Amino acid sequence: MGLDEWKVEKDKKKGNEKMKEKEEKKKKEKEIFVRSTLARQANISKTDREKEYSRKTMLYELTRLGKTVQILKSKILLFPPYYVITVLTEGE
Repeated sequence: MGLDEWKVEKDKKKGNEKMKEKEEKKKKEKEIFVRSTLARQANISKTDREKEYSRKTMLYELTRLGKTVQILKSKILLFPPYYVITVLTEGE
């Protein structure tokens, strides 16, 4: 393997590592977005929202407020299994 070939291989590895880091960051952002949206629907304060409620706690808060909750298992979001929770109002 010549010097040029070695440099190309090294650059490819760096590129792959950066892509993996970007994907991880996107996953985390998606998870936080989903949880914060649910927290807003459940009227949970912003400071409590930052504690990142579990799905079970979110459901409890939403049902406690008299909301009808429907859980749709999402195939779009990556592991661990995330859920899209639809909050139905009284009239629906």
